[in-house]
Amino acid sequence: MGVAGSSPAVRNPYMTEEKTPKISKSFWQGIVGGFVGVGIFFLLLFGIFALMDKLSQSQIECVLGKESQKGNIKCQILEIKDRGDVLKTSEMLYPPKDKEELQKIQDKTTTGKFLEVKFEIENIGKEVQSIGEIVLIDDQNREYSNLENIEFDYWLPQESQDFLQNINPGIKKELTQIFEVPKDAQSFKLKLRLWKGGMD
Repeated sequence: MGVAGSSPAVRNPYMTEEKTPKISKSFWQGIVGGFVGVGIFFLLLFGIFALMDKLSQSQIECVLGKESQKGNIKCQILEIKDRGDVLKTSEMLYPPKDKEELQKIQDKTTTGKFLEVKFEIENIGKEVQSIGEIVLIDDQNREYSNLENIEFDYWLPQESQDFLQNINPGIKKELTQIFEVPKDAQSFKLKLRLWKGGMD
């Protein structure tokens, strides 16, 4: 008797082996290159917008009693008044007409001092210029922003209550802003940042 043995597997000539598709190196290089290209595009786009924004801006420093000029803008500080450490409600220039609203307003106090700065700005160019930022700088190069809380407007002249002012060509304006500074601050100048074109 012969010993039964396992017969060798017979390969079907009509069947093909399934192979896992290989992704070429050039494919991955194309994907990475695409992402890099998109990133560079957005960086360039951002840079163009930043440059356009910078070109549309200008700034000028104004000093007390002396006219400064940069480009088509002239300015100078006319007066700096020390208001002390309290803005009293009895000294409001334009108190609210509503009695209930008036009763809610209290004296404004500070551990430093309030300064009332009156300045003049003139546009001698042909395009409208808009004041976008007002900064007071002392002799230690410390910078102070103007008090923008709507309640401080009651102590300001009416024409100064909206500090985002449009300065039309050929127009000169006198504006006033209030700043809160330390008691030791002195020797001030104003820095105005302006944009070409009006602000609504």
